[in-house]
Amino acid sequence: MSNYENMSMEQVTKMASQGDHEAQYEVAYRCMSSGDYQNAINCFKKIVDDPNHPRNINAINFLAEIYAANGSPYTNKKEAIRLYESIMNMPRSIIGRLNLGLLYCEEGRIHEGLPLFEGSINKIIEMDGNDNYLSQILCYKIAVAYEGAQHFTKSTNYYNKAIDRSDTSYESDRQLVSKAREGIADNERRKAMLGDSG
Repeated sequence: MSNYENMSMEQVTKMASQGDHEAQYEVAYRCMSSGDYQNAINCFKKIVDDPNHPRNINAINFLAEIYAANGSPYTNKKEAIRLYESIMNMPRSIIGRLNLGLLYCEEGRIHEGLPLFEGSINKIIEMDGNDNYLSQILCYKIAVAYEGAQHFTKSTNYYNKAIDRSDTSYESDRQLVSKAREGIADNERRKAMLGDSG
């Protein structure tokens, strides 16, 4: 439970102005969560500009996430990539590397994005334990990305990983398994026609 959960925004903002690092982060996070993206950007930037702030990496991730969102007046993919690149080799930045891989793919930098995406997913799978949902969805997404890049063998491998991590007692998982199997069949057909890029 957050130490600030029962505090008003006014109270937390006052603590933030007095130099409380966690309060500064709390204000930024509340602004983002409420859709007040301009104030969230301003607050996260102050944290990002302080390399000794204990929430520096978290702030960079969230600031990049705001800039990476499609269809937003604050969308700035170039700045999102720059921010993610600044933390890609730091500890605790697995999600940042994952998002950077996705952005590279969106920007047409497939051969840079996919290995980064794949490396992040494999670490998340290791950490996921018995909670398969996140890694299942990510495996499916990278399978689709590899299929689009005509890496049909790798795509099929990730479709199978998504299937293996599915619980078919849930309708959403049954739907994903059905789509993954369709993807595997498509890979086999296209691989026979086009070959495999690797």
